[in-house]
This record gives sequence, C-alpha cells and structure tokens, in this order.
Amino acid sequence: MQIESEIAPETWKTFRGYCSNHFLPFFESAERLTVSSIEDYSRMRLRHVTRPTVAKELSALRNFLGWAERRGEIDEAPVVRNPPRRSTGTAYDGGKRDKVRVSLTSEQADAIIDLLPERTPVAGYPIKALFTVIWDTSLRIGTMWRLEVPKHYKPGDDVLRISKEIDKSRYARAVPLTPRARRVLDAICPEEGLIFRRFEYRRMLVQTARKVLGTEHEAKHLSAHDFRHAALTHMAAVGSDLTAIGHIAGHKNATTTALYVHNSEAAARRAVARRAGILDTEVDTSAGQAAEKCPVVRPKFSESFSGPSWT
Repeated sequence: MQIESEIAPETWKTFRGYCSNHFLPFFESAERLTVSSIEDYSRMRLRHVTRPTVAKELSALRNFLGWAERRGEIDEAPVVRNPPRRSTGTAYDGGKRDKVRVSLTSEQADAIIDLLPERTPVAGYPIKALFTVIWDTSLRIGTMWRLEVPKHYKPGDDVLRISKEIDKSRYARAVPLTPRARRVLDAICPEEGLIFRRFEYRRMLVQTARKVLGTEHEAKHLSAHDFRHAALTHMAAVGSDLTAIGHIAGHKNATTTALYVHNSEAAARRAVARRAGILDTEVDTSAGQAAEKCPVVRPKFSESFSGPSWT
C-alpha cells in the first residue's frame, strides 16, 4: 500500500494492526465507512477500551481516509469525530500491560548517564553518547537510529537537522544542540552514514539504573522514552516557552506539549515573580530603578546539563 511510504514505520505497524483487528471486521467494506457507522464504531469500542485508545484508533482512521481522498480512492472522506469528552470508555481488563512509564528527575537522568560506560562491552556501541544526546535534545529513540552524516549532522554543527522521513510526526526542523551534545557527537560520528547503529540498550540501561533509582520495578521498566519525557518535563519546569518545547519535541499540536507541564508551587512562584517584574517595569520610568527593585529570576540548570537556556 502506498500510504506506507508516507508515514513512519512504527506508525504504519500500528495502523496496520488497527485495520486488521478492528476496522476491517467492523466496517467490512469502504461503502460502510460513513459518519453514522464511524460513530457506531466509536460507541462500540468505548464498551471495551478507554476514550484515549478510541481517539488513537479514530486518528488512524482519519489519516487513512484523508489519504484515500487525496489519491482519488474515495470521493469525499467522511467526518471522523472523537468521542465526547465526557466519555471515559472502559478500563482494560485483560491483565497488566507491559508498558510502564518511569518518572525521572533531572538529577537521576544525569546520574544514570554518568554511570553508563562509554561503549557496550562486546560490540562497542556508544551507549553513553546515545543517552547524552537523547537527554540534551529530547529526541525519540526511533529518530536517533536514523540520524546520518552529513544529512542530519556534520562535525561542528550547532543543530541537528531533523528531516520528515526520520521523524514520527513528519516534522522537519532544526534542533539546537548543547555544547555537551556537540562534543559527544563529534567524538563518535563517522565520516558518512548512520551515527547510531541500532542495538539492544535495555539490559545495560537497567543494570545502571538499579544503582540510581529507588526500586527494582522502576529500573526494570526504564526506557529511552522515559529520558525524552523527563527532558521535556525538565524544560517546562525551568520555565521554557511551550512553543520552544514543542519545536524541540516535534509536536505539531500544542496540546501534546502541554502534557509535559505539571502544576507546582515552584513554577507558580516563578510566574508571579516574572509578572511582578513586568508590572513594576511598566510603572517605573527608570529602568535602572526597576531592575534594582525586581531582580531577574533565572531558572537554574544542574551543572551537568550544560548548554544554553531553552527559554
């Protein structure tokens, strides 16, 4: 199917699963894909899974119908509406899923990276560099495996040039690099070709995480995605602008970026302090006096998180 070439391999695998397991058994043919039948499908699925799961399935269906309309396979794609927000759906009752997210603090992430060996013992893959770049850029592990020299990076560059074909969201952008990330990339990148060749990192990551994290349960489930999530959450916690975080993360939708912003008293104090500085500056005609009254509040990075502020 030609749609396969237009989306990331992981996304295509998920879409294919939705089609074979859900769409084809329910709709049976393209003629049955109507607004009313899609609403029936949504109601049926809410009796088995939660609303977020149904929303993901409908997003895949929406993408497929849009592709079919652009290709002339169907005259007009029917409207695909997400379930009402008041809908909760049905909790999964098939037993515990093997998908646990581990919440890392910035101190824990730095400590794990510090303890990782430079390279894996047998094949010599640069595992420390891999997680250093993930932590400093918050890139997805799937994107990391596809980074190439010179297309996406050349020694000395201060950005990674992410192209659409290596990004899950098809979001082409330039991601700024910290000085530390540039150093490790310059140390390992070849003259040409893939920077990071795919390898199994979990065993060594778990072994290292046991020395840092509080429980065996957390260490056992730690993954590269947890480093990405922690990095984005850390940017939000130190006051980075949501538009900047969304650009770095590759989020096309601001609501996705907002998931990484958590309520906290420290963030509230920073917001009040910044607003107070703005208000005092507006009423005081002397910039110097305003500066004395309201010193600039700057978020502090951990020492190992080198590089420019993302604000």
